[in-house]
Amino acid sequence: MSIKLDTKDKKILYELDLNSRQSLNQIGKKVGLPKNVVAYRINRLEEQGVIQNYHTVVDASKLGYNSLRFYLKFQYTDEKKEAEIKEYFIKSKLTWWIGRGEPLYDLGMVFWLKDYNAFHEFWKQTLEKYGLYFKEQTIYPYMKLQHYNYSFLTNKKHQMKLVTGGNKQVNYDDKDFEILKMLAANARINITEIAKKTSLTVNTVKQRMKRMTDKGIIVGYRTNFDLNKLGLIFVKININLKEYKQASKIISYIEQDPKLIYIDFTIGYADLEIEYLIEDLEEIKKIMEDIRQKFPGEVTDYSYFIYKELYKVQLMPEE
Repeated sequence: MSIKLDTKDKKILYELDLNSRQSLNQIGKKVGLPKNVVAYRINRLEEQGVIQNYHTVVDASKLGYNSLRFYLKFQYTDEKKEAEIKEYFIKSKLTWWIGRGEPLYDLGMVFWLKDYNAFHEFWKQTLEKYGLYFKEQTIYPYMKLQHYNYSFLTNKKHQMKLVTGGNKQVNYDDKDFEILKMLAANARINITEIAKKTSLTVNTVKQRMKRMTDKGIIVGYRTNFDLNKLGLIFVKININLKEYKQASKIISYIEQDPKLIYIDFTIGYADLEIEYLIEDLEEIKKIMEDIRQKFPGEVTDYSYFIYKELYKVQLMPEE
């Protein structure tokens, strides 16, 4: 059931999505409310479940990780077996994103990967355990992700584009990793708490966070919302083009749409993979009609699926 938000609530959510580490004072000045009212509204949105959590966008490729994306279609399963398989992947420290999509696949996953041989051993064990139930396995290297802020909340143009993936590893140490894990779990965590848990001084934590930001390990601080309570549908559209050289022009055009939230870059899948938050499935047709009108003859075909449920979003490797 969706929750009706007023203009001030939407502005607060917009600011938290731009930078969830902003202080209440900073947010208040931008939305025109005193600090205590901002605190009250945020607490209410958390209690209503509209705000699920605050997370740090970490570029794991800077930590030496690559990603593989799997789409699975099941066979010979029942509800109990599918729940067992889902739980198996959720518990794995290798997975960072798991969701259910319709109508193209039953389970979609993205894995952290440092060692292809080690991952191969994991997948062999997985096939021995559950291979009978996999009718189709679709695997692609997941290279880069462009994140756009939730501009639909205020219907503004995108103010933020964050890019993760496809970068060379940079130097970091165990203390950096500890800090990142805490920030990934709660982007609004107090620096004093981080310092206490890592046995570092507050100034040292601040310096390390700044250094990781400068290196591009920390890319941004955002907020996760319950999309159902916002009355929104998370849809992914896969587009194939007549000539791939048109892709950059199409990307520049669709970036103006405030409902665009991600563009995926993979090897061997669709030419364009774009993700939107929409209110009605009819909007998919409108999006594609608009692109085809702007770029006549360039789209050869497209497909889409809806993210019905997200089971895991772990935006930081666990080890």
